[in-house]
Amino acid sequence: MFLAHLLGHALGHTRGGQFFNGLMMLFFAAAFPVGCVLGLSAFAWKEYATECNYQRRFGTNWKANYEVEQGSLTRARIKVGVALLGMVVNTLLGVFLYRHLFPALRGIGYATRPPRRRSRRSNRSRAESRS
Repeated sequence: MFLAHLLGHALGHTRGGQFFNGLMMLFFAAAFPVGCVLGLSAFAWKEYATECNYQRRFGTNWKANYEVEQGSLTRARIKVGVALLGMVVNTLLGVFLYRHLFPALRGIGYATRPPRRRSRRSNRSRAESRS
């Protein structure tokens, strides 16, 4: 609920509390996805290093020894696959949130004014109305 409230303020272009909203946007749009990707990559690397260690230590019989000590090899590889998929999803969500929560990158936002719109009347109709 609190996160939704903060995102509502961030997307609603409110003037009050912009500094706090900016910090929360920075955390949720940058630090959180980056931290998740780093954590998932560390997990995948640890599993890969464990498999390599067993291959080096036990040679051709490494799979049996791995399953005795660590558990199912298939389950470990599925976990690594899910972690890699999570890294991709987090990266895509991070880019999406970054682009949508920081509208100043697109030229709209707190610091810029909206572009002026031209009136529908042409210059000729103005000249006619003045005379």
